[in-house]
Amino acid sequence: MYLSVDLRNDSGNVKVQNKLVSFLYQLLRDELPAADVEKIMTEVDKENNQEIIYSNGYLAEYAMNIANRLVGDSSSDDNYDGKAVKIPSLEADA
Repeated sequence: MYLSVDLRNDSGNVKVQNKLVSFLYQLLRDELPAADVEKIMTEVDKENNQEIIYSNGYLAEYAMNIANRLVGDSSSDDNYDGKAVKIPSLEADA
């Protein structure tokens, strides 16, 4: 049996304190094959910062909410109400 300590030591014993990395790591480890994530990344790279019009506004708002909670400051804000906040780094260039 391969112990997780052995795997951690053999694979580089990486330590990171970053919510986005933690989210992606857990997604890759537990939910999605890395090939699926890479396929999505290829599509995102093709977007080349162009404006995207999403067909499901609710899903888009939730995606922005998650992105903001991972890279923005509002998740630590005492007044944060859980609603999506459009942060400039995630908005298309005007």
